[in-house]
Amino acid sequence: MSGGEQRAGVGAQETTSARAHALSRAFWPAVYLAGAVLIAGLEYVWQGQSYWSFSDGVYLASARAIVDGRELYADIAAAQPPLLYYAGAAILAASDSIWWVRAALSLLGPVTGGLVALAVWRLSASAPAAVLAGLASLLAPWTLHEHATLSPETFAAPLLLGAALLGANTRLSAIGGALGVAAAAFKLAFLLPVLAIGSVALRRTRFLLALAGLGLLALAAALVVWGGPLLEGTVVAQQEVGLQPGAVPGYLLQGAWNLAPLVALAALALRARQRL
Repeated sequence: MSGGEQRAGVGAQETTSARAHALSRAFWPAVYLAGAVLIAGLEYVWQGQSYWSFSDGVYLASARAIVDGRELYADIAAAQPPLLYYAGAAILAASDSIWWVRAALSLLGPVTGGLVALAVWRLSASAPAAVLAGLASLLAPWTLHEHATLSPETFAAPLLLGAALLGANTRLSAIGGALGVAAAAFKLAFLLPVLAIGSVALRRTRFLLALAGLGLLALAAALVVWGGPLLEGTVVAQQEVGLQPGAVPGYLLQGAWNLAPLVALAALALRARQRL
């Protein structure tokens, strides 16, 4: 065999090996995507047109009023920052069918699960563990309870996970802070987990500076547009509810119940990491 034929043979082998490697890398993401689509489809049929929760109904009615031309915080009493209502209005502007609303919101579930899978992959470098964790997160109790509902948690979950993942990146910490601002723009209480994420970011200063800078800009813009009614709806009205310390144990138990499956999967991922 001539030198040219040998080089051609080696080149063909390298091409075949590269294709096999690419297919191997695409296998587990494809498994996750197929599983997530199946779970989302089953949840979509199960949920149907049911009245899912009080908050879901209130937010949907408020978003529908915005589509009809009502002014947020003036014509509509609203207890959350504006982003939630306008996200709902954007969905309802395409169609006000409850089937469409559930279908549009259900897309966020696989995205959130995919970020869970990515986090486990970065922790363990185990593709099966990552896929299992991503799919299991779609079946966690709170995930099922909040599935495809127009609520702050539906949107904030992928934003907070994205902020955490980017906060663990030395070059993208500032973008993580920006995602934290977006999460807080759906519900002010999400500033607490965002600050917790920022406190352990690899580039803590970049993360927190982006969070503070963009957060102040967003607040200033919101005050220019909505002014006092915004503060009355999102701050003053919340204060008038008063302190309810007796409800705290129940919330802690609820959190433990919802997080227990993910903690178990995190333990498995840590074990897999130690074996590598």
